[in-house]
Amino acid sequence: MSTAPEVHQVADIHDLLSLLELKGIKFFEVSGRLVTDPREDTTDFGMEVVQRQTPETFEPRFKMTVTSPQADYVIDVASRYESPEPIAFSPQLAAEFIERVEVMAVFPFLREGLASSASRLEVPVPILGLLRPGQFKIELKEEVASGEE
Repeated sequence: MSTAPEVHQVADIHDLLSLLELKGIKFFEVSGRLVTDPREDTTDFGMEVVQRQTPETFEPRFKMTVTSPQADYVIDVASRYESPEPIAFSPQLAAEFIERVEVMAVFPFLREGLASSASRLEVPVPILGLLRPGQFKIELKEEVASGEE
């Protein structure tokens, strides 16, 4: 009779970094839509972060919405991390990993999706400013694991 492997309880960010390996980045949506009515000359950015976690995988997902004077954008991208052994970690540790590590991995993909959408629409590209350490904070929502993506 086989027994399930023991789950490693991850204690801190350093332990988590030693166990997770980035295996892929996947876009769920990259869209831009021109607006026909003139709007205020400001650009607003929004970000929603959810995550899925199994003992062997961790998948943070970022959905950025941007409203500019010329267009509306949605860039939805997820990363897939895998562990060589079953692991478990707290929502607080997941949030710390996303804020300190993951955002730096995914930010160039968000920026590229926004820039390519604006370019295709032939409008000025909304600029995502520099992301400084400690600047990005989240309220983590857990995504229900399902077969749909």
